[in-house]
Amino acid sequence: QSFPPDKISFSRIRDFKGLENEAIIVVGLPPPAENPEFHTEHYVAMSRAKALLSIIYIK
Repeated sequence: QSFPPDKISFSRIRDFKGLENEAIIVVGLPPPAENPEFHTEHYVAMSRAKALLSIIYIK
């Protein structure tokens, strides 16, 4: 399947703060237990989606 380049964007979490999108796919988010500072990053990453949130986590 081909995706139009103007419809898909890639960003670091800190650069996406204050922005939203219909669907968000979060990849490579560190586990929250590793560092309490990650809790804020998790919130920012997970609260950007208007309709769909997918999280891809690798152990």
